[in-house]
Amino acid sequence: MSKFKVGELIRCVDASQASGLTVGKTYQVLGIDEENDPYVESDCGSFCPYASFRFELAKSEKGPKSPQFKVGDKVKCVREYKEWLTPGDTYIAREVYHNGNVGVIGDYGISGSFSPDYFELAESEKEQPTIDRSSLIYNYIDTKEAFERAMAAYNEACQAIRDNVKDGEKFVYTRYGEGYIVQRDKDGFTVDRIDMV
Repeated sequence: MSKFKVGELIRCVDASQASGLTVGKTYQVLGIDEENDPYVESDCGSFCPYASFRFELAKSEKGPKSPQFKVGDKVKCVREYKEWLTPGDTYIAREVYHNGNVGVIGDYGISGSFSPDYFELAESEKEQPTIDRSSLIYNYIDTKEAFERAMAAYNEACQAIRDNVKDGEKFVYTRYGEGYIVQRDKDGFTVDRIDMV
């Protein structure tokens, strides 16, 4: 059984022959391996197990941070990390740990766990309105049918004018206080709005 529990804060007391640890620095237990040693985020940002003898329980009340990302999120790198992460590049969060670290496959196919401070939610993942495609198609069909009905009514109205207004005729028509001049000649007819005095 491990002497530490996931989520606890532990302080490094022995960093000899261990890269990525600093004596006196506090780390959070992110997991426990099969040998009951704690996984922590090393100083270089990777998720690694270290021998339990290297740590003691830290005297702190701080608990684990809430993750700001979720698995599947597209995250944009905002800070370079060695040759693994390039600012401006977008990655997929493959894993999100309870401490907020984000597991991504970085540049050159290198997989790693990185502090959320290296990322922000990619613009395309920020809240976007969802579009219901069935509504789009329904509106298109409905509008097209209304347009076709209006065109048929327009053509009937044009034919009625051709049938009932004689060639060379010209007159003013008023509707709801607006004036129109109607003219018919051998080429057709016009109905134009005019200012009423």
